[in-house]
Amino acid sequence: MNQKEKNILIAAAVSFIVPIYNMESYLEKCLDSILGQTFGAFEVILVDDGSGDNSPRICDEYAEKDNRIKVIHKENGGLLSARKAGIKSAIGEYIAFIDSDDWIESDYLEVLLEEVHRHPGVKMVSSGSIYEYELEDLNKKITDGVEAGYYKGSQIREEILPKAVFYYKHGIPGMAASLWAKLIKKELLEKQLEKVDNCITVGEDGAVIYPLLTYIDDLSVLHYCGYHYLQRNNSMLHQYKPEYQAGILKLHELLRNEFGSAGLADVYEEYISQYVAGFHCRYMKDIYGLSLENSYDYNIYRLIPKDSKVILYGCGKIGKSCYRELMLSGYAEVVMWVDADPDGRFTQTKVHPIEDIANSVFDYILIAISNRRFAEEAKIGLLSRGVDGEKIIEYSKGG
Repeated sequence: MNQKEKNILIAAAVSFIVPIYNMESYLEKCLDSILGQTFGAFEVILVDDGSGDNSPRICDEYAEKDNRIKVIHKENGGLLSARKAGIKSAIGEYIAFIDSDDWIESDYLEVLLEEVHRHPGVKMVSSGSIYEYELEDLNKKITDGVEAGYYKGSQIREEILPKAVFYYKHGIPGMAASLWAKLIKKELLEKQLEKVDNCITVGEDGAVIYPLLTYIDDLSVLHYCGYHYLQRNNSMLHQYKPEYQAGILKLHELLRNEFGSAGLADVYEEYISQYVAGFHCRYMKDIYGLSLENSYDYNIYRLIPKDSKVILYGCGKIGKSCYRELMLSGYAEVVMWVDADPDGRFTQTKVHPIEDIANSVFDYILIAISNRRFAEEAKIGLLSRGVDGEKIIEYSKGG
Protein backbone atom coordinates (compact mmCIF):
# COMPACT_ATOMS: atom_id res chain seq x y z
CA MET A 1 0.00 0.00 0.00
CA ASN A 2 1.59 3.33 -1.07
CA GLN A 3 1.28 6.59 0.88
CA LYS A 4 -1.49 7.94 -1.34
CA GLU A 5 -3.60 4.83 -0.71
CA LYS A 6 -2.89 5.11 3.02
CA ASN A 7 -4.13 8.70 3.01
CA ILE A 8 -7.34 7.63 1.29
CA LEU A 9 -7.96 5.05 3.99
CA ILE A 10 -7.55 7.55 6.83
CA ALA A 11 -11.25 8.33 6.34
CA ALA A 12 -11.96 4.68 7.09
CA ALA A 13 -10.23 4.86 10.47
CA VAL A 14 -10.12 1.89 12.82
CA SER A 15 -10.83 1.71 16.53
CA PHE A 16 -8.88 -0.98 18.37
CA ILE A 17 -10.83 -2.06 21.45
CA VAL A 18 -8.94 -3.91 24.19
CA PRO A 19 -11.02 -5.27 27.12
CA ILE A 20 -8.78 -5.67 30.18
CA TYR A 21 -9.19 -7.49 33.45
CA ASN A 22 -6.14 -8.25 35.61
CA MET A 23 -3.70 -8.59 32.72
CA GLU A 24 -0.65 -6.76 34.03
CA SER A 25 1.71 -9.55 32.92
CA TYR A 26 0.58 -9.45 29.29
CA LEU A 27 -0.77 -5.96 28.66
CA GLU A 28 2.40 -4.11 27.66
CA LYS A 29 3.26 -6.63 24.95
CA CYS A 30 -0.27 -6.30 23.59
CA LEU A 31 -0.19 -2.48 23.56
CA ASP A 32 3.30 -2.27 22.09
CA SER A 33 2.20 -4.46 19.20
CA ILE A 34 -0.76 -2.18 18.47
CA LEU A 35 1.23 1.04 18.67
CA GLY A 36 3.90 -0.47 16.41
CA GLN A 37 1.56 -0.81 13.42
CA THR A 38 2.91 0.26 10.02
CA PHE A 39 -0.41 2.02 9.37
CA GLY A 40 -1.04 4.64 12.04
CA ALA A 41 -4.55 6.00 11.41
CA PHE A 42 -6.33 4.41 14.35
CA GLU A 43 -7.42 4.95 17.92
CA VAL A 44 -7.00 2.55 20.83
CA ILE A 45 -9.71 2.20 23.46
CA LEU A 46 -8.58 0.44 26.61
CA VAL A 47 -11.48 -0.76 28.74
CA ASP A 48 -10.33 -1.50 32.26
CA ASP A 49 -13.08 -3.77 33.56
CA GLY A 50 -12.48 -3.22 37.28
CA SER A 51 -8.99 -4.72 37.40
CA GLY A 52 -7.46 -5.25 40.83
CA ASP A 53 -3.83 -5.43 39.68
CA ASN A 54 -1.56 -2.90 37.96
CA SER A 55 -3.48 -2.95 34.67
CA PRO A 56 -5.23 0.41 35.32
CA ARG A 57 -1.89 2.11 35.98
CA ILE A 58 -0.38 0.63 32.81
CA CYS A 59 -3.37 1.86 30.79
CA ASP A 60 -3.04 5.41 32.11
CA GLU A 61 0.71 5.51 31.56
CA TYR A 62 0.33 4.47 27.91
CA ALA A 63 -2.46 7.02 27.39
CA GLU A 64 -0.17 9.78 28.67
CA LYS A 65 2.49 8.81 26.13
CA ASP A 66 0.24 8.41 23.06
CA ASN A 67 -2.78 10.58 22.29
CA ARG A 68 -4.35 7.83 20.16
CA ILE A 69 -5.18 5.97 23.37
CA LYS A 70 -8.37 6.48 25.37
CA VAL A 71 -8.93 4.72 28.70
CA ILE A 72 -12.26 3.71 30.21
CA HIS A 73 -12.24 2.63 33.85
CA LYS A 74 -15.44 0.83 34.85
CA GLU A 75 -16.79 -1.58 37.42
CA ASN A 76 -16.31 -5.24 36.62
CA GLY A 77 -19.09 -6.44 34.35
CA GLY A 78 -17.48 -9.11 32.20
CA LEU A 79 -16.11 -9.29 28.68
CA LEU A 80 -19.34 -8.41 26.90
CA SER A 81 -19.98 -5.31 28.99
CA ALA A 82 -16.38 -4.16 28.42
CA ARG A 83 -16.73 -4.59 24.67
CA LYS A 84 -20.03 -2.70 24.67
CA ALA A 85 -18.48 0.17 26.65
CA GLY A 86 -15.61 0.32 24.20
CA ILE A 87 -17.70 0.38 21.06
CA LYS A 88 -19.92 3.17 22.41
CA SER A 89 -16.82 5.33 22.76
CA ALA A 90 -15.35 4.37 19.38
CA ILE A 91 -15.17 6.82 16.47
CA GLY A 92 -13.68 4.49 13.86
CA GLU A 93 -15.66 3.22 10.90
CA TYR A 94 -14.24 -0.24 11.61
CA ILE A 95 -13.71 -2.06 14.90
CA ALA A 96 -10.82 -4.40 15.66
CA PHE A 97 -11.07 -6.26 18.97
CA ILE A 98 -7.87 -7.50 20.61
CA ASP A 99 -7.74 -9.55 23.80
CA SER A 100 -5.33 -8.02 26.29
CA ASP A 101 -3.14 -11.13 26.51
CA ASP A 102 -2.77 -11.35 22.71
CA TRP A 103 -0.59 -9.40 20.27
CA ILE A 104 -0.47 -8.59 16.56
CA GLU A 105 2.16 -8.40 13.83
CA SER A 106 3.30 -4.91 12.79
CA ASP A 107 1.58 -5.15 9.38
CA TYR A 108 -1.67 -6.57 10.77
CA LEU A 109 -3.80 -3.45 10.28
CA GLU A 110 -2.24 -2.56 6.95
CA VAL A 111 -2.97 -6.00 5.49
CA LEU A 112 -6.60 -5.95 6.65
CA LEU A 113 -7.12 -2.40 5.39
CA GLU A 114 -5.73 -3.32 1.99
CA GLU A 115 -8.81 -5.50 1.69
CA VAL A 116 -10.98 -2.46 2.47
CA HIS A 117 -9.13 -0.64 -0.31
CA ARG A 118 -9.83 -3.49 -2.75
CA HIS A 119 -13.50 -3.71 -1.74
CA PRO A 120 -14.61 -0.29 -0.47
CA GLY A 121 -17.22 -0.51 2.27
CA VAL A 122 -16.76 -4.26 2.84
CA LYS A 123 -18.67 -5.17 6.00
CA MET A 124 -16.22 -7.66 7.49
CA VAL A 125 -12.65 -8.79 6.92
CA SER A 126 -11.81 -12.11 8.58
CA SER A 127 -8.19 -13.19 8.91
CA GLY A 128 -6.25 -16.09 10.37
CA SER A 129 -4.41 -16.33 13.67
CA ILE A 130 -1.45 -18.01 15.31
CA TYR A 131 -2.30 -20.05 18.40
CA GLU A 132 0.42 -19.69 20.99
CA TYR A 133 0.44 -22.28 23.80
CA GLU A 134 1.81 -20.73 26.98
CA LEU A 135 3.05 -23.93 28.62
CA GLU A 136 4.21 -25.61 25.42
CA ASP A 137 6.91 -24.68 22.95
CA LEU A 138 4.37 -24.74 20.18
CA ASN A 139 2.42 -22.40 17.94
CA LYS A 140 0.02 -23.20 15.16
CA LYS A 141 -1.42 -21.16 12.31
CA ILE A 142 -5.20 -21.37 12.03
CA THR A 143 -7.18 -19.91 9.14
CA ASP A 144 -10.84 -20.00 8.23
CA GLY A 145 -11.65 -23.31 6.56
CA VAL A 146 -13.35 -21.71 3.55
CA GLU A 147 -11.27 -20.48 0.66
CA ALA A 148 -9.72 -17.03 0.89
CA GLY A 149 -11.57 -14.50 -1.24
CA TYR A 150 -14.33 -11.94 -1.49
CA TYR A 151 -17.86 -13.21 -0.88
CA LYS A 152 -21.00 -11.31 -1.77
CA GLY A 153 -24.76 -11.77 -1.36
CA SER A 154 -25.98 -15.34 -1.71
CA GLN A 155 -22.41 -16.67 -1.62
CA ILE A 156 -22.32 -16.02 2.13
CA ARG A 157 -25.44 -18.09 2.75
CA GLU A 158 -24.53 -20.84 0.33
CA GLU A 159 -20.76 -21.14 0.79
CA ILE A 160 -19.98 -19.76 4.27
CA LEU A 161 -22.89 -20.54 6.61
CA PRO A 162 -23.18 -24.30 5.93
CA LYS A 163 -19.45 -24.70 6.63
CA ALA A 164 -19.15 -22.08 9.37
CA VAL A 165 -18.97 -24.36 12.44
CA PHE A 166 -17.49 -27.64 11.17
CA TYR A 167 -15.87 -27.93 7.76
CA TYR A 168 -14.92 -31.56 7.18
CA LYS A 169 -12.45 -30.73 4.42
CA HIS A 170 -10.08 -29.15 6.92
CA GLY A 171 -11.35 -30.28 10.31
CA ILE A 172 -11.65 -26.65 11.44
CA PRO A 173 -14.44 -24.06 11.37
CA GLY A 174 -15.25 -22.63 7.97
CA MET A 175 -15.52 -19.25 9.70
CA ALA A 176 -13.90 -18.78 13.09
CA ALA A 177 -16.46 -17.58 15.66
CA SER A 178 -14.09 -15.01 17.10
CA LEU A 179 -14.39 -11.24 17.23
CA TRP A 180 -10.62 -10.89 17.24
CA ALA A 181 -8.62 -11.29 14.00
CA LYS A 182 -11.37 -9.39 12.19
CA LEU A 183 -12.29 -5.91 11.00
CA ILE A 184 -16.02 -5.26 11.25
CA LYS A 185 -18.10 -2.20 10.40
CA LYS A 186 -18.91 -0.42 13.64
CA GLU A 187 -22.60 0.28 12.89
CA LEU A 188 -23.32 -3.42 12.23
CA LEU A 189 -21.21 -4.71 15.08
CA GLU A 190 -22.70 -2.36 17.66
CA LYS A 191 -26.24 -3.26 16.62
CA GLN A 192 -25.61 -7.00 16.97
CA LEU A 193 -23.56 -6.72 20.15
CA GLU A 194 -26.41 -4.96 21.93
CA LYS A 195 -28.65 -7.97 21.30
CA VAL A 196 -26.34 -10.28 23.27
CA ASP A 197 -27.23 -10.73 26.94
CA ASN A 198 -24.29 -10.11 29.27
CA CYS A 199 -25.01 -13.45 30.97
CA ILE A 200 -23.64 -15.23 27.87
CA THR A 201 -20.06 -15.83 28.94
CA VAL A 202 -19.19 -18.75 26.63
CA GLY A 203 -19.84 -18.50 22.91
CA GLU A 204 -20.38 -14.75 23.12
CA ASP A 205 -18.30 -14.19 19.97
CA GLY A 206 -20.43 -16.62 17.99
CA ALA A 207 -23.53 -14.81 19.24
CA VAL A 208 -22.30 -11.86 17.20
CA ILE A 209 -20.43 -13.38 14.24
CA TYR A 210 -22.95 -16.01 13.12
CA PRO A 211 -26.01 -13.70 13.08
CA LEU A 212 -23.96 -11.11 11.17
CA LEU A 213 -23.41 -13.69 8.45
CA THR A 214 -27.17 -13.89 7.91
CA TYR A 215 -27.55 -10.28 6.81
CA ILE A 216 -24.26 -8.66 5.78
CA ASP A 217 -24.04 -8.37 2.01
CA ASP A 218 -20.30 -8.89 1.63
CA LEU A 219 -17.16 -10.04 3.45
CA SER A 220 -13.54 -10.85 2.73
CA VAL A 221 -11.66 -13.90 4.00
CA LEU A 222 -7.87 -13.71 4.28
CA HIS A 223 -5.55 -16.59 5.12
CA TYR A 224 -2.99 -14.11 6.40
CA CYS A 225 -2.09 -14.88 10.03
CA GLY A 226 -1.04 -11.75 11.92
CA TYR A 227 -2.96 -12.16 15.17
CA HIS A 228 -1.28 -14.11 18.00
CA TYR A 229 -3.86 -15.81 20.23
CA LEU A 230 -2.44 -16.91 23.57
CA GLN A 231 -3.80 -20.15 25.01
CA ARG A 232 -3.22 -19.68 28.72
CA ASN A 233 -3.42 -22.67 31.01
CA ASN A 234 -5.64 -20.77 33.45
CA SER A 235 -7.86 -19.27 30.78
CA MET A 236 -11.57 -18.99 31.56
CA LEU A 237 -12.20 -21.32 28.61
CA HIS A 238 -10.79 -24.17 30.66
CA GLN A 239 -12.66 -23.42 33.89
CA TYR A 240 -16.30 -24.38 34.26
CA LYS A 241 -18.62 -22.14 36.26
CA PRO A 242 -22.22 -23.06 37.19
CA GLU A 243 -23.62 -19.92 35.54
CA TYR A 244 -22.30 -21.07 32.16
CA GLN A 245 -25.29 -23.36 31.74
CA ALA A 246 -27.81 -20.51 31.80
CA GLY A 247 -25.63 -18.58 29.37
CA ILE A 248 -25.45 -21.49 26.95
CA LEU A 249 -29.24 -21.73 26.93
CA LYS A 250 -29.45 -17.98 26.26
CA LEU A 251 -26.96 -18.42 23.42
CA HIS A 252 -29.12 -21.14 21.87
CA GLU A 253 -32.23 -18.97 22.19
CA LEU A 254 -30.54 -15.94 20.62
CA LEU A 255 -29.06 -17.79 17.67
CA ARG A 256 -32.23 -19.74 16.98
CA ASN A 257 -34.28 -16.53 16.97
CA GLU A 258 -31.79 -14.63 14.83
CA PHE A 259 -31.61 -17.34 12.20
CA GLY A 260 -35.38 -17.84 12.33
CA SER A 261 -35.96 -14.13 11.72
CA ALA A 262 -33.64 -14.30 8.72
CA GLY A 263 -35.63 -17.22 7.26
CA LEU A 264 -32.73 -19.57 7.97
CA ALA A 265 -34.14 -21.76 10.75
CA ASP A 266 -33.11 -24.86 8.82
CA VAL A 267 -29.51 -23.61 8.57
CA TYR A 268 -29.41 -23.10 12.34
CA GLU A 269 -30.81 -26.54 13.14
CA GLU A 270 -28.57 -28.36 10.65
CA TYR A 271 -25.32 -26.47 11.08
CA ILE A 272 -25.03 -23.61 13.60
CA SER A 273 -26.70 -25.46 16.50
CA GLN A 274 -23.58 -27.65 16.61
CA TYR A 275 -21.69 -24.60 17.90
CA VAL A 276 -23.97 -24.40 20.94
CA ALA A 277 -23.96 -28.16 21.47
CA GLY A 278 -20.18 -28.10 21.49
CA PHE A 279 -20.20 -26.06 24.70
CA HIS A 280 -22.49 -28.60 26.37
CA CYS A 281 -20.01 -31.33 25.41
CA ARG A 282 -17.07 -29.30 26.69
CA TYR A 283 -18.54 -29.08 30.18
CA MET A 284 -20.15 -32.53 30.43
CA LYS A 285 -17.65 -33.75 32.99
CA ASP A 286 -18.09 -30.72 35.24
CA ILE A 287 -21.89 -30.69 35.03
CA TYR A 288 -22.77 -34.37 34.96
CA GLY A 289 -19.59 -36.18 35.94
CA LEU A 290 -19.47 -37.88 32.53
CA SER A 291 -16.24 -38.72 30.78
CA LEU A 292 -15.27 -36.20 28.11
CA GLU A 293 -13.91 -39.07 26.03
CA ASN A 294 -17.42 -39.83 24.84
CA SER A 295 -18.04 -36.27 23.69
CA TYR A 296 -15.23 -36.45 21.13
CA ASP A 297 -17.42 -38.67 18.96
CA TYR A 298 -19.83 -35.80 18.53
CA ASN A 299 -17.86 -33.93 15.85
CA ILE A 300 -17.01 -36.87 13.60
CA TYR A 301 -20.11 -36.40 11.51
CA ARG A 302 -19.14 -32.82 10.68
CA LEU A 303 -15.55 -33.65 9.85
CA ILE A 304 -16.04 -36.58 7.49
CA PRO A 305 -18.47 -36.92 4.57
CA LYS A 306 -20.83 -39.86 4.84
CA ASP A 307 -19.66 -43.14 3.28
CA SER A 308 -16.04 -41.99 3.06
CA LYS A 309 -13.16 -44.45 3.17
CA VAL A 310 -11.18 -43.45 6.25
CA ILE A 311 -7.81 -44.36 7.70
CA LEU A 312 -7.86 -43.80 11.45
CA TYR A 313 -4.51 -42.61 12.83
CA GLY A 314 -4.02 -43.13 16.56
CA CYS A 315 -5.29 -45.80 18.93
CA GLY A 316 -5.22 -44.04 22.28
CA LYS A 317 -8.44 -43.09 24.10
CA ILE A 318 -9.70 -40.75 21.40
CA GLY A 319 -8.71 -43.13 18.61
CA LYS A 320 -10.54 -46.02 20.23
CA SER A 321 -13.58 -43.84 20.83
CA CYS A 322 -13.62 -42.74 17.17
CA TYR A 323 -13.15 -46.29 15.94
CA ARG A 324 -16.00 -47.57 18.09
CA GLU A 325 -18.33 -44.79 16.95
CA LEU A 326 -17.57 -45.22 13.25
CA MET A 327 -17.92 -49.00 13.39
CA LEU A 328 -21.19 -48.92 15.32
CA SER A 329 -22.78 -46.15 13.25
CA GLY A 330 -21.61 -47.32 9.83
CA TYR A 331 -21.34 -43.65 8.92
CA ALA A 332 -17.97 -44.12 7.23
CA GLU A 333 -15.78 -47.10 6.33
CA VAL A 334 -12.61 -47.53 8.37
CA VAL A 335 -10.31 -49.12 5.79
CA MET A 336 -7.28 -49.18 8.10
CA TRP A 337 -6.27 -48.30 11.65
CA VAL A 338 -2.67 -47.11 12.03
CA ASP A 339 -0.37 -45.96 14.82
CA ALA A 340 3.29 -45.03 15.19
CA ASP A 341 3.62 -47.86 17.72
CA PRO A 342 1.15 -50.49 16.50
CA ASP A 343 2.61 -53.31 18.59
CA GLY A 344 2.52 -51.31 21.81
CA ARG A 345 -1.23 -50.71 21.77
CA PHE A 346 -3.76 -53.17 23.15
CA THR A 347 -6.77 -53.45 20.86
CA GLN A 348 -8.89 -56.30 19.61
CA THR A 349 -8.49 -55.03 16.05
CA LYS A 350 -5.29 -55.12 14.02
CA VAL A 351 -3.41 -51.84 14.09
CA HIS A 352 -1.04 -51.26 11.16
CA PRO A 353 2.28 -49.39 10.99
CA ILE A 354 2.23 -46.00 9.26
CA GLU A 355 4.07 -47.43 6.26
CA ASP A 356 1.01 -49.48 5.28
CA ILE A 357 -0.86 -46.30 4.29
CA ALA A 358 1.05 -46.34 0.99
CA ASN A 359 -0.77 -49.53 -0.04
CA SER A 360 -4.27 -48.40 0.95
CA VAL A 361 -7.06 -46.67 -0.98
CA PHE A 362 -8.74 -43.97 1.11
CA ASP A 363 -10.56 -40.64 1.00
CA TYR A 364 -9.34 -39.18 4.30
CA ILE A 365 -6.93 -39.82 7.16
CA LEU A 366 -8.43 -38.91 10.54
CA ILE A 367 -5.74 -38.03 13.10
CA ALA A 368 -7.28 -38.93 16.46
CA ILE A 369 -4.56 -37.97 18.92
CA SER A 370 -5.15 -35.97 22.11
CA ASN A 371 -1.72 -34.35 22.43
CA ARG A 372 -1.49 -31.30 20.15
CA ARG A 373 2.22 -31.68 19.53
CA PHE A 374 1.99 -35.37 18.64
CA ALA A 375 -0.99 -34.67 16.38
CA GLU A 376 0.97 -31.97 14.56
CA GLU A 377 3.98 -34.27 14.21
CA ALA A 378 1.72 -36.97 12.80
CA LYS A 379 0.42 -34.55 10.19
CA ILE A 380 3.91 -33.43 9.23
CA GLY A 381 4.94 -37.06 8.89
CA LEU A 382 2.01 -37.81 6.59
CA LEU A 383 2.78 -34.80 4.43
CA SER A 384 6.41 -35.93 4.13
CA ARG A 385 5.13 -39.28 2.85
CA GLY A 386 3.30 -37.50 0.06
CA VAL A 387 -0.21 -37.59 1.52
CA ASP A 388 -2.39 -34.80 0.11
CA GLY A 389 -2.96 -32.21 2.86
CA GLU A 390 -6.59 -31.87 1.78
CA LYS A 391 -7.12 -35.48 2.85
CA ILE A 392 -5.75 -35.03 6.38
CA ILE A 393 -8.28 -34.22 9.10
CA GLU A 394 -7.06 -33.36 12.59
CA TYR A 395 -9.26 -34.45 15.46
CA SER A 396 -7.08 -33.68 18.47
CA LYS A 397 -8.15 -32.78 22.00
CA GLY A 398 -9.52 -29.30 22.42
CA GLY A 399 -9.91 -28.53 18.74
